[in-house]
Amino acid sequence: MINDMLMVVAGSSGVVIEFSGLTINPDLYSLAYAKGYRGTGPVIVRVLAGADLGALVISNSFPDSAVYIVNNGRVGGYGGARNSRGGTGIYTRRKISITNNGTIFGGGGGGGDGGDATICAYSSCSVGRGGGGGVGGGYVVVGSDYQYRQTGGVGNQGSNDSIPGVNAASGGRGGDGGAIGLSGQAGSSGSTSGTSEPGSPSYSTPGTGGAAGYYVDGNSFVTWLVTGTRLGNVI
Repeated sequence: MINDMLMVVAGSSGVVIEFSGLTINPDLYSLAYAKGYRGTGPVIVRVLAGADLGALVISNSFPDSAVYIVNNGRVGGYGGARNSRGGTGIYTRRKISITNNGTIFGGGGGGGDGGDATICAYSSCSVGRGGGGGVGGGYVVVGSDYQYRQTGGVGNQGSNDSIPGVNAASGGRGGDGGAIGLSGQAGSSGSTSGTSEPGSPSYSTPGTGGAAGYYVDGNSFVTWLVTGTRLGNVI
């Protein structure tokens, strides 16, 4: 029934935009305009099987109920930077319809930074710096290009410092980034050992890790014809 409806819609005076491979943050209205769309009729957005479409924004240039998304691949958000929320898969403030035969996800949250640790004695201090949190799963920059990564990156180890024979400080490990649709892990606390003077040692608070991104921001504007797999938060 849904396929029949889409065939009827696509047969009217609208346009069809197909995505294959990996496409990040396309200007959907410009693509539709280039195909002859002038503000009337449907815009069918087809994400083909095996394709990736990142950070899709439905422009306010579209009228309500113009855009129909048919996803047979993956539509999702950027992987979150350390300590940060993952990115949004689909953003809309226009009424749209979605047939999700694949996966729509919010980017994984970034891992929290590890905590610093400081211990002082005899007016000298050992300082261990916390490691950075890992990037979340989703669409991430590798070299100069975006890639899809389902799992998050590994957090970095903290640095070590010591005054030989007196004391030592180790920064906490950064938390791992969350997989697609999941929050990042919190960073670990730093640690110290050995002799300390009054008021020492001291520790900074580790990062808590970023929340998973929204698979849709603007869900009240969406009619779900097929829900499929949806991962992450929604608003």
